[in-house]
Amino acid sequence: MEEQRWVREAVRYIREYYSDSDLSEETAAEAAGTDRISLCRAFFRLTGMTCGQYIVQTRLAHVERITWKRRVKCEVCRRKKYA
Repeated sequence: MEEQRWVREAVRYIREYYSDSDLSEETAAEAAGTDRISLCRAFFRLTGMTCGQYIVQTRLAHVERITWKRRVKCEVCRRKKYA
């Protein structure tokens, strides 16, 4: 039960601060109210991925969203002959 809370809080923190260069397993653990080792073990046990992998995945998902939005915007401009 407590491990689920740690992971839930860490996920919330990572989603909010994914762009912060100081984001790490350590800062996520602090936000979740536990230590890094306990969070990492719980995170892997409950999600099947490491906390570090989740941070990278979250950041990559953001990049994909930005890239997709720019691609759509460029396509719209191209069709309207702005580009």
